[in-house]
Amino acid sequence: MFAEKHREGQHGGTNVPRYGTGARYAWLDEHKVFMCMIFIAFIAIVNLRGVRESGALFATPTYAFIVCFLFMIGYGLFHYFVYGGAAPVPGGDELKIAEGYKLQPITLFLILGAFSNGCAALTGIEAISNGVPAFKQPEARNSSTTLVVMAILLTTMFLGTSVMAYLYGVYPHENETVISQFGRIMFTGPFGWFYYVVQIVTALILVLAANTSFADFPRLASLLARDRFLPRQFANRGDKLVFSNGIVNLAVFSAILVAVFGGDTSRLIPLYAVGVFLSFTLSQTGMVRHWMKARAEGPGRKAGTRGSSEGRLSVGKRNAEARALPDAQLAAVETHAPYFSGSAQWKKSIFINGLGAVATFVVLCVFITTKFIHGAWIVVVVIPLLVVMFRGIHKHYVRVAKQLSTEGLEQLSEIRNTVIVPISGIHRGVIHALQYAKSISPNGVKAVYVDFDEGATRNLREKWEHWGSGVELVVLPSPYRELTRPLLRHIDRLRRKNGDGFVTVVLPEFIPARWWQQLLHNQSSLLLKGSLLFKKGVIVTSVPYHLKN
Repeated sequence: MFAEKHREGQHGGTNVPRYGTGARYAWLDEHKVFMCMIFIAFIAIVNLRGVRESGALFATPTYAFIVCFLFMIGYGLFHYFVYGGAAPVPGGDELKIAEGYKLQPITLFLILGAFSNGCAALTGIEAISNGVPAFKQPEARNSSTTLVVMAILLTTMFLGTSVMAYLYGVYPHENETVISQFGRIMFTGPFGWFYYVVQIVTALILVLAANTSFADFPRLASLLARDRFLPRQFANRGDKLVFSNGIVNLAVFSAILVAVFGGDTSRLIPLYAVGVFLSFTLSQTGMVRHWMKARAEGPGRKAGTRGSSEGRLSVGKRNAEARALPDAQLAAVETHAPYFSGSAQWKKSIFINGLGAVATFVVLCVFITTKFIHGAWIVVVVIPLLVVMFRGIHKHYVRVAKQLSTEGLEQLSEIRNTVIVPISGIHRGVIHALQYAKSISPNGVKAVYVDFDEGATRNLREKWEHWGSGVELVVLPSPYRELTRPLLRHIDRLRRKNGDGFVTVVLPEFIPARWWQQLLHNQSSLLLKGSLLFKKGVIVTSVPYHLKN
């Protein structure tokens, strides 16, 4: 944006911008991916600090942008009617027209494309409805007021920009935004510094616009996780009561997308537009189904409660809870209560949501058609894969819950437990592990040694008479000097012998005093743990012996 601030001069006796070589900030374009990474990390860190902190930090740039943008519209209209004239068109290839904005005949497809682009420009206000719980009480009234104010501001800015673009003859360029063109045309002479103010607040608001995703995606992911369609970790709150896992994952995948697409917003917008309008279509269709279901339940009743004792009890319970609430909270509860005041109410609601579903579906089809080769195909392919992944995760959790259920489970009974201690020799760590194993099973402990060398085995047998403490020593032959396979075969034999019992494997480990010293020793216990992890009826216990220096 700053790269397009050109030198000013006299042209035909009137102060108008003249194109020159004053692109002092053009070097920023070469580092936009790196700057995007910095901004993503900044927004993620702020959101990890909590909702209140992020809202307070993002409020000032938002208000500054609104004031500057409205002033620019007012001053631009004043400037046009006082000075007149349109923006001079640069010659040659200095500024190329942005993709999709060249002159073309008026067709139905062009009108639908313009409608779709306009709809994409108006997205974002749905964040109000998604974030109602974050508002102060009464939440419904405050969020509704915010939504109305936001719609008025958005309409004013959108229409003001369109009128000024028509009056000044401004059209989108690949290397310069429309707002930048307005600024360099209007803010000249002593007032030229305001151009940079507009550019700075515009850059800030575009960066902070990403906060919408960071505010809503973690909450949405938590709902999906609660319904078992995403890993349960997404439903966990951090120490600041925010969904930290959702924020961190969103930041990581956002950075990957920015790096893959080179920070080019024109290539990223199709990914956003297809996904968001698919969500709009599904949500509006879902609301139509909701009103149809509520109509079938009858006026004044919630779905699923008519004519049932459970419904009457739940209504009575809600009424009792409502009487115990303060007046302010009671008003908020009454605001959220679903209702029907006759057939006109549900017909009006179905019509509004049905119209929204049709409109957003048309926009979705236009975007898929026009932007398919420009990146929309990625979303078209990825979304079905995500649905398959969600369903797979859900099936996994359902199966896990079914297998962990106590239904049909027999009462607790004694089980047979065989404890073995794999050893590599005699040292304090091994003796420490043998003592622990005997505390678990005083009479059922066996030490297992893999025979690599006859001489070493002979020395071990001699020492075992003194240090074995009555524990049986089992020596496994290993002609190919393998450690894991003979142990696994022996454990499998014990499992078959025990039937429904357990085999507890106690692993002696010594822990060096420094973390880096761990790298100097064999990690055979890790290999054995990994091999035994998925074996049914096998319990692995590590007994560490900590060295002092």
